[in-house]
Amino acid sequence: MSCSSRNCSNTSPECDQFYGNCTGKCLDGFELPDCATACRGGMFGSGCKLRCNGRHCDGDNKTCDAQIGRCQHGCKPGWKKESCTEPCDAGWYGADCSFTCTRRYCLNKTASCDHVTGSCGGECEKYWIGVACTECDGKYGSGCNYSCSERKCRNPSPPCDPVTGSCNRGCLDGWQGDTCTTTCDTGRYGADCSFICTRRYCLNKTASCDHVNGSCEGECEKYWIGVDCTGKIKFVLFNNTSLVKHSGI
Repeated sequence: MSCSSRNCSNTSPECDQFYGNCTGKCLDGFELPDCATACRGGMFGSGCKLRCNGRHCDGDNKTCDAQIGRCQHGCKPGWKKESCTEPCDAGWYGADCSFTCTRRYCLNKTASCDHVTGSCGGECEKYWIGVACTECDGKYGSGCNYSCSERKCRNPSPPCDPVTGSCNRGCLDGWQGDTCTTTCDTGRYGADCSFICTRRYCLNKTASCDHVNGSCEGECEKYWIGVDCTGKIKFVLFNNTSLVKHSGI
């Protein structure tokens, strides 16, 4: 076997002419002395000195490629690099090291920042909760100024994002917006604010229009029924007898 076919380090490409041992280091992922054998025994990297089970992979970390120890499904929160062996840079924490320590609401402004959880190691500012003091206590928005319970979400037990307060399944009838805190625009009502007040058949043409159910708060025109006077009465004949049948528009 020629020296060039071995995996000697680029800085020391030569090998012993009798035994084929590399005179310097091996490329990452190969064992000395001849650099012809990939790392074994759950080891990887330079000199095969790093352990696969010492990584912080999201999932299996027992086996890995010999060169860089790449984690197949990314890293656990707080770790970075392909091999998930380095903690997040200072000032960052969490999944993909994507959260900024300066955006926590720790009572102690000089609090430490755990690279995994972002923990303040102490109490949070008023209205803020959670290990990293980034969650509002029943509130949302800048400064936790808005109450989650005042939203009109269709989901009876909606999650409450501490930043946006967004409802995840739409709004109750008569409400609109991401947080379902705004009534339908004037002249509209009902589910998704999709019904038009002027298309009702109220007897009183100046009747109000409830933004939830479109109620006329009074009687309907002849042959029309329903809270919002949009149900039409139809007449059908059965054995020469006139019967009333109710239907929508």
